[in-house]
Amino acid sequence: MLSLIETLTGFAAIMLMLSLLVKTLTSVIKNQWDYYSDNLRHEVQRLAFEVTGKAWNTLLQNAPEWAKNISWERLGDEFLTPAYMSWFLKQLDQNARVFDLESRLKIHVANVKYTFEMRMKNLALAVGLALCLLGNINAFTIWKSLYTDQQLRATFSTSYAEKAAALANAQATQATDPNKKPTQEELDAQIKSLSKLRSTFLFMNSLARC
Repeated sequence: MLSLIETLTGFAAIMLMLSLLVKTLTSVIKNQWDYYSDNLRHEVQRLAFEVTGKAWNTLLQNAPEWAKNISWERLGDEFLTPAYMSWFLKQLDQNARVFDLESRLKIHVANVKYTFEMRMKNLALAVGLALCLLGNINAFTIWKSLYTDQQLRATFSTSYAEKAAALANAQATQATDPNKKPTQEELDAQIKSLSKLRSTFLFMNSLARC
């Protein structure tokens, strides 16, 4: 019974490290390609078409210069408020039908968040599969190695399990808003965390597969 508990603990530690590695790598990729801003811009363009009946490029032809040079990566949900969007849409077209904006904006904000979350889940799945294939990570082999090797099992169920838990706790306390652009310091911290997680996981995986 004790061997089974130790095997479960060691296996969970390795899977936790893999999960942290996937999460960190996904976050790094997300910060290099700003999916959230892209979704936000798409929903604003949809709303503009709904209230004006005109395509975005057509609206920009007569729009103020600042509207043509919006830095979407600097914007978040606070951009989609009834008061601001009413003024913004009127700047694009004085004949814009800006009624019942509050209800419409709730739908568009929900679309932004849902699309972003789905993209992140798909990206995390792709990253996880790629890591398993490139690293030749086999859960059945890892489980068998842990279950049949008492020394290996004891190592992973104690010191490495504690290390994995500590890294998970550190990542949780350093978590930032996924919808906001990270600072350079946060990007550097993510890169360092990714390097540390990668080295630790590869070492753990190589030991478990011996």
